[in-house]
Amino acid sequence: MSTEDKVALTDDVMSALEQIAARNQHKQHPDIDGPMSVKGLKQRLHTVYADLQEAAEKRLRSLPAYKFARVYQSPFYHRSPHGAYFKTHVYLYAGLSQAKTKGRLQLVFGPNGTAYGEYVAYPGEDDSYHIRKLSEWLLNLATFENFRTGLLALPEGFELYCKCSDGTEIDECVHRIPDASWNSLARGLSPDEYFTIAKYHRRDNLRHLTVGQLADLLVGDIAELSGLYPLLQCKATTVGAKTPFESDDVVQSARTTGAESDLRKLELAELVRRALASTEMEGATGPGRYYSRDVYIAAAVKKHANGFCDLCGAQAPFKTRAGEPYLELHHIKRRADGGADKISNVAALCPNCHRKIHHLKLPIDVQRLEEAAIQRFDTLCERR
Repeated sequence: MSTEDKVALTDDVMSALEQIAARNQHKQHPDIDGPMSVKGLKQRLHTVYADLQEAAEKRLRSLPAYKFARVYQSPFYHRSPHGAYFKTHVYLYAGLSQAKTKGRLQLVFGPNGTAYGEYVAYPGEDDSYHIRKLSEWLLNLATFENFRTGLLALPEGFELYCKCSDGTEIDECVHRIPDASWNSLARGLSPDEYFTIAKYHRRDNLRHLTVGQLADLLVGDIAELSGLYPLLQCKATTVGAKTPFESDDVVQSARTTGAESDLRKLELAELVRRALASTEMEGATGPGRYYSRDVYIAAAVKKHANGFCDLCGAQAPFKTRAGEPYLELHHIKRRADGGADKISNVAALCPNCHRKIHHLKLPIDVQRLEEAAIQRFDTLCERR
C-alpha cells in the first residue's frame, strides 16, 4: 500500500490530537517528559504530517499558480492569551525570504478540532509586515471592489476573520458579511490582528480519508483562493483566474458540509443525540480566532425545520442538487460575541431573512428566533 493510500487520521493520531485539544481547553502546559511532552507529541504526529506534506507538495507542484511555493513542517508549542497549545502546521509559504512578515497561504492541521487551507496576513506595527501593505492596498476603491467580488465568488463555506481600523471585527462566512462590515473593511485593517480567509473542516468528519484524499481536500481549498492570491499579495489590482483542481467523490463529499451525504441518512433522533454529545471546540490562530461549526447541530436544525424558515415561515425558495430544501444556518448570538454553537442558538433561515437579520438586526426578529430555537431545543430533547 502506498503512502497516499494510508488512512491519515489513525486512532493513535486522533488520540494524540484529542489529548492536546483537552489540554488546550483547560489551558494546561504539555508535560516536560513522557508521551504528552512536546517531544513526545512531535514523535507521535511526525509520520502523518510528513506524509501530508509530501502529498500536498506533489499537488501544489501541478498547479501553475503555486509552482514557486515551498512546503515544510513547523511543529511548535505556543502560549497565547487564549491559553497554551501545541500545534503542527504544514506551511505553504508565499515568499522565499522573510516569510513570516509576508502574507502567505498555508495548510493547517492542528489540535483544535479542524483542518484547513487558508490565506493569512500577519499582524505587526512595523511597515515590513504584510498586513500594513494589504491595508493600504484595500483602501483603493477599485482594488477593494475587486477583492469583495473575488470573495463573494468563492464557494459557500469560506470565512473571513479580520479587525478593521475602526475597531469592527469581522468573523463571518463571506457570503453573510453585512454591508456595514464591508464599509468598515473599506476603511482599512487594524495592524494588531490576523487577517485570514479559510474553509474549516471538522477533524471528526475527516477520519475516513486517506493521506491522498486529505491532501486533495486542503489543496483544493487553497486552489479556490488562487484567483485572490495576486491581489492579496499586492501584486495585482484585480482578481485573476482560479486554478482548477480535481478531486474524487469522497473528497467532494467531505468538502461540501463534512460528509453531508452521510448525515442525510441519519434519523433526527440520532442527529440530536450526536449534536448534544458534541464538544464545542474553539481554536485560535494567534490572536485571531475562528470557531468550528458542528455538522450534527447543523443537520439536526435543518432536518427539524423541514424546509421552512424559522423567521418568516415560508418554504425554502429552492432545493439543492441533493434534493434538500435550501436553508441557511444563523447563530442568533454571534460566535464572536460569545454565542454557543448549540441547537438553542441556531436558526434555519431562507436567504432573504438571513440577509435581513444581518442588515437590520430588528429586536423583534431576534426575539422570534430566540423563542423558536428554545422551543426546538425543548422539543428535540423531549423526543430523546
